[in-house]
Amino acid sequence: MKVYCAGPFFNQGEKDEMAKIASTIEECSHTTFLPQRDGLELSKGAMPYDIFCLDTYEVLVDCDMVVANLNGRVPDEGTVAEAAMAFGNSRYVILYKSDSRTVFQGQDNPLVTFLGYYHVSSLDELRTALIRTMQFNYAGLIQDRLEYGKKLAMGKVK
Repeated sequence: MKVYCAGPFFNQGEKDEMAKIASTIEECSHTTFLPQRDGLELSKGAMPYDIFCLDTYEVLVDCDMVVANLNGRVPDEGTVAEAAMAFGNSRYVILYKSDSRTVFQGQDNPLVTFLGYYHVSSLDELRTALIRTMQFNYAGLIQDRLEYGKKLAMGKVK
């Protein structure tokens, strides 16, 4: 399985954290796409459209799963976009957050929080989630959430 490693990499600390996440995934016998290593960067002269197209291809075609690093006071907007693309296309999404800073009293925005099925806060938990995720019917999860949303929209849930 190939895993897209989504997360911020705008300073050395973030790059180191993303490299640790990718390394943990690779130790579990998966391959990874780590944008800071395998992709394009504005800081290295890449064009924004090229970055968008490559990352979209990797998320939607070449990778089977996204591990989204949500660390920070608010999650990185590119990470959220990648997780949302994956979720909307029935790709597996694991949300990683070892940072307690949030805007919503310990929780991220609900529209981010429920993009994944597994929420992990350590690299050990990530290892376990990688195994469990492949045993889970992710498309069924999305359909269940859509059906529940429909009931809410129709006023059938109190």
